[in-house]
Amino acid sequence: MWSIPIIASVLYLLGGQANKWFRWGMGIPIFFIAIFTGHAWYSIFVVFTYLIATNAFSYGENMWTTKIFGAWISMITSGIAFGLASTPILGWTWGIVQAIIGGVSFGVIKYYDDKGVIHNPIVELGRGFTGTFLFFCF
Repeated sequence: MWSIPIIASVLYLLGGQANKWFRWGMGIPIFFIAIFTGHAWYSIFVVFTYLIATNAFSYGENMWTTKIFGAWISMITSGIAFGLASTPILGWTWGIVQAIIGGVSFGVIKYYDDKGVIHNPIVELGRGFTGTFLFFCF
């Protein structure tokens, strides 16, 4: 499972730099890793949860969350959704912990990005890694 944050980081970066489908489809390799490591059949739901998290709860000027709540809340919401996408594999307890890690880390990354301390590709690699961090631990 430790490889998921690394793969998610690369796909998150490719989704931002090359084609959004890399980010939107990251649940597919995560599902196969989960099945390969002995997780239940319902791990298939990560394909859908990551699609929803990276598509419907993304961030940026044109996103509905940004228009309603502003850039900061939109970014934190995106991190929370990205973390919750892990729930079909991690379960509810660890999924909520991952959501908190995702929300906080997306906020911290935004802060340092806005200050000019970090830039792409580190920003997107960091979001992909921290949003799936607990897989690194299990």
